[in-house]
Amino acid sequence: MALARDPALVNIGEVVRDCEDNMDIVECFNGERRSCPLLPGCTLKSVLSDARENFLATLDAYTLAQMLQRKEKSAVDISRTIRVSGSRAGGRA
Repeated sequence: MALARDPALVNIGEVVRDCEDNMDIVECFNGERRSCPLLPGCTLKSVLSDARENFLATLDAYTLAQMLQRKEKSAVDISRTIRVSGSRAGGRA
């Protein structure tokens, strides 16, 4: 299997938006289902809307290439940790 685009051009925020059917984190975000009794005076809706936008903006700041680099770095860090821990454990026995 191959990617259609270079991983550096694959934006994580776009991927999440494309994969998720619905980014409505509360009922009042959905125009068809607005039965919440708090809606007329609710101040939480704007806060949750800001949170959703900030969540997506954070994802927009990353590409697939960056995630793959982080994964490789994490794998190397874990491997080093295991080797160091293993050598310490071996020295005690």
